[in-house]
Amino acid sequence: MRERAARIGATLEVLSPEGGGTRVAVQLPASLAYCDERFPSLLADFWRRWKG
Repeated sequence: MRERAARIGATLEVLSPEGGGTRVAVQLPASLAYCDERFPSLLADFWRRWKG
């Protein structure tokens, strides 16, 4: 997952504290999360690639 995040300029952090659940945090550039309505969402494209 880290490699996939790095390919798009994002960072991935996985925290698994002893005795607790797992927390996954992904930080990505705003240009991936937000888009101009004239263009397809880069975030939607990211999710399609992530699944594939």
